[in-house]
Amino acid sequence: MGPSHNQETDVVDAKNCARCNFPNPLGALNCGSCAFDFADWERRGRPSFCQSCGVEGETRFVAFHQHIGAVYLMFHKRDEGRFCKTCVNEHFWSKTAITGALGWWGFISLFVTPIVLLHNIGRYVLCLGMAAPTGKVAGSRGPRVPNQPRQEVQLVGQNCAQCSERIPSVIDGLFCPSCDKPVHNRCVRPGEGPGCKTCGAANPAWRATI
Repeated sequence: MGPSHNQETDVVDAKNCARCNFPNPLGALNCGSCAFDFADWERRGRPSFCQSCGVEGETRFVAFHQHIGAVYLMFHKRDEGRFCKTCVNEHFWSKTAITGALGWWGFISLFVTPIVLLHNIGRYVLCLGMAAPTGKVAGSRGPRVPNQPRQEVQLVGQNCAQCSERIPSVIDGLFCPSCDKPVHNRCVRPGEGPGCKTCGAANPAWRATI
């Protein structure tokens, strides 16, 4: 889990991570939440990254809603952030399809559902002209075998080395800088147990070497 920022000076004098939007001190070299490399980002002209999958390329800030009516109850979800065209399509179709099928079952939902559908469609139409992502995944890392170059491995979809659950987006996890294992931000436990001293993962299978 990344460090908390409770003091007002931390909030005011901060730079948000281009990948996960976490507020970091101005002098930080890496993001305290996802380990994003600020120096490399600056050298390459500050490219944008999708906050859902982490790929480098054109992004657009969007918010897609999902509404489910259940007679007397309502269930609402929202996905928002700076997404690439691929993730815009994924979030739009998943949220809109579920809303279109299950959003009508309730008196209030009869009025809420068409508003949600129109909102989603409107935001989606504004993104139709986006270019498809062609860049690499931000912060993608993988095991380094001695005397061999590091393999590029995408973080999204990996299972956390602590809880074994899937990491759904680059905002939710990182590759440990010490053992290179994927781990949820919420599962990082530095120095606990016999495993990695940086993230706490048990029996690291590999370590970064220089």
